[in-house]
Amino acid sequence: MKLNHLNLIANYVEALWAFLETYFNMRCVGSRGKGFAAMFDDDQFVLTLMKGKDVQYPKTFHSRDLKPF
Repeated sequence: MKLNHLNLIANYVEALWAFLETYFNMRCVGSRGKGFAAMFDDDQFVLTLMKGKDVQYPKTFHSRDLKPF
């Protein structure tokens, strides 16, 4: 199984966008102002970023290092 898309809610979309471009080599393929960005990686994984107020993920939410198939 391969994960193809994930949506994250963030307080500062532009800052997260810049972080992902700098450290994860993702590229923005579309945006709407400061509130939305669609990011792709080299494997066509789609990460959408949406601005949200008072973002609170569950305490158990986390990410892990992914290993190539």
